[in-house]
Amino acid sequence: MEAIMQHSLRALSPRPLAHIGLTPIPPRRTAALTSSFAHPIRNRDQALPEPVQTLIVHRHISAFRAWRTHQGLSMRAVQQRTRMPIATLMALDGGEVALCEWTVEPLAKALGLDASQLLKAELLARLNRPETITAHLR
Repeated sequence: MEAIMQHSLRALSPRPLAHIGLTPIPPRRTAALTSSFAHPIRNRDQALPEPVQTLIVHRHISAFRAWRTHQGLSMRAVQQRTRMPIATLMALDGGEVALCEWTVEPLAKALGLDASQLLKAELLARLNRPETITAHLR
């Protein structure tokens, strides 16, 4: 019985393909997006523009609103580009709702950004919310 199990385990184990001139392809990583922070940040060296940082840090506004203001876009213009409900955009703009996996890409595209830029701003906004700062001071 044990010999059969050993044979079965060997049959299930991946065999090297080098003997026939092939190299195995590593399995693809599939990310299950659960929040805006799960989105891959591709351009790590790209800094946020100073006006965007200033709006987020000193005026405590949302990342979406900071970028929208910096790009000079109205809510109506963003709504026409994304086809998102205006109520959703207003909640994102006011910081009542955080960016999520469904909103990052369309908003970044509408703002003319890479998603990583919008996510960096979102991270900065989350870290600079007054309630976050006071929680860390306790």
